[in-house]
Amino acid sequence: MVTVGIDPHKHVHVAVAVEAGGRRIGKPLTVGNDESLITVLLKWIRSITGDAPITCAIEDGRGFARRLADGLLLAGHEVVWVPTRLAAAHRKLHAATGAKSDQIDAAAVAHAAIATPGLDRHRIDECVRELRVLVDYRSDLVKRRTMAINQLKAQVHVWLDHTPGDLARARNLASVTTVVNNATLRPHVRQALIDMVTEIVEINRRVHDLDTAIRQLVTPLAPALLEVTGISHNSAAVLITEIGDISRFSTSAKLARYTGCAPIPFIPPTRNGTGCTEAATADSTVFSTPPRSCRNAGTQPRKRSWPATNRQRAHEEHDASSNATSWTSSIAP
Repeated sequence: MVTVGIDPHKHVHVAVAVEAGGRRIGKPLTVGNDESLITVLLKWIRSITGDAPITCAIEDGRGFARRLADGLLLAGHEVVWVPTRLAAAHRKLHAATGAKSDQIDAAAVAHAAIATPGLDRHRIDECVRELRVLVDYRSDLVKRRTMAINQLKAQVHVWLDHTPGDLARARNLASVTTVVNNATLRPHVRQALIDMVTEIVEINRRVHDLDTAIRQLVTPLAPALLEVTGISHNSAAVLITEIGDISRFSTSAKLARYTGCAPIPFIPPTRNGTGCTEAATADSTVFSTPPRSCRNAGTQPRKRSWPATNRQRAHEEHDASSNATSWTSSIAP
């Protein structure tokens, strides 16, 4: 069984083929992230393995490699996601030196997939894909609206000495429009401010339409998630698009590791008379980060020899000059 490790990037992807024993086969491939990506990659895979089934292991970068994973899965190959930390651990384990390159990273991804058979497998869910498009588009619109609101607020403050409220609300936009129409402004300035208001109104309409569409898609997908206090339809949509089908995680620990919120167990230290730190008991395990003073347990604090201040140096120089003067006067004829 051949495993192809892929290190995804924004502009290029690097692929390395590794057999089950851990030995590289063939030459690495660097392919551009463009329209010919899937065609070139599949041709390279066939030149190494023929028609034999393979496993494509991709370092977890959904933003850069989601289209790549979809294409490989539709081509009939198994696709798994390798967490970044797991790939980094295998890079340190298998690298002969401390060097780091895209080819070394791709090989480490393949080694991690071979050593960890229970990795997350890529799936294509049409409802989730449709929801992801809406969520990404809404996020971009909100960013544009924030920029337009900041520009309008700055210009209104400069020209009218007026500070409006939340311009995402139609009532506040209407009040700003009234203030601009009643103010004494040059025609071009008035038109620019009116265009800014019109742009914000249009973005608000698009965001409202997207909220309605997202609500219709999320309600049948995650009814239990919507029952959680504090999670709206938009928050649930973001969670669904980032996590996907939650049933693909066999345990809650794997879900926590995937989302990056898995706590690290740490035994709280106690300070003895010498200033060193020791673990109190093995049972008192809490999830926390050790304080900075406890990270070098068992080592004595190093004393620093601070240099003399300018005032001390002046006193020393004065004493030295006084001693030299008294010594020279005592030996003078």
